[in-house]
Amino acid sequence: MIGRDYSLVASSFSIPGDRNCTVTHMAQFDFIPGVRAPTSNDTPANWLMFLNDKPVIVGGDVKNPIPYFDKPSRMGFTIQNRFYLGLFRGEACYAASLDPLADFPMEFTVSDMKLMLAQLPGEWFQLLGLAQQILSWDRHHRYCGACGAPTHFHPADRAKVCPDCGLTNYPRLSPCIITLVTHEDKVLLGRSPKFIPGLYSTLAGYIEPGETVEQAVHREVKEEVGVELGKLEYVKSQPWPFPHSLMLGFIAEYHQGDICIDDDEIEDAQWWHIDELPLIPPQGTISRALIDCHIERLKARA
Repeated sequence: MIGRDYSLVASSFSIPGDRNCTVTHMAQFDFIPGVRAPTSNDTPANWLMFLNDKPVIVGGDVKNPIPYFDKPSRMGFTIQNRFYLGLFRGEACYAASLDPLADFPMEFTVSDMKLMLAQLPGEWFQLLGLAQQILSWDRHHRYCGACGAPTHFHPADRAKVCPDCGLTNYPRLSPCIITLVTHEDKVLLGRSPKFIPGLYSTLAGYIEPGETVEQAVHREVKEEVGVELGKLEYVKSQPWPFPHSLMLGFIAEYHQGDICIDDDEIEDAQWWHIDELPLIPPQGTISRALIDCHIERLKARA
């Protein structure tokens, strides 16, 4: 078997303090992380494979494009490196990088992570993102950053240890804030020069060392568009494997100030009425979830 159904059940949660705003999500990530692989290699598993940093999926019109089989070699794959990730709904999951010089089975195809974001249900995209981040971490931490010695895998943790100086490295995670600035029935959206034409989104940025999450929200918005914020409300988070971020989503009330964009990061920012929005990020992104949440809340109160 190389593909199958998702068998997922969606649910929703209410934003604290406002029963009218709901965000569709998976109620629980039914995944048990692990480091040590099962002793038996004959049981079918979910194989989250990458070729030159691109996800490999089942080709054709299938409901679930994540490869599902027992042994990659039996399917014609040549694995460069593999990692056991854990159990998803009782079934093993592996991350694997493929040999770019080896033959590639015709039943499969190479895709793109952002296409997968739109195609996969949330839990499956989380698994794919986890696999990509583990493979990237392994590739960039083969040698100790302090003394240069080759690193060894920790026997029990997801970590790499230097046998000479003892430095331990864990998979990198970069926390970010992402914020929808609101003022009555308008939202403030900006666009990066890296966006596709016409696309506007919520404002985002990395949290600096020594900074609280709330401070980061105020600072990033002030730096990017020049306005000051009032009340902040945390809404939800989303792993964002581009390449290793964790997005912390807020809805913020505008307080004062005129838009003054940071030309280094933003090429335009505008207030938009909720009924006249530009092209915005697709379903499945936290940016879209924040926008939809605010609109749902306003319409429920009307």
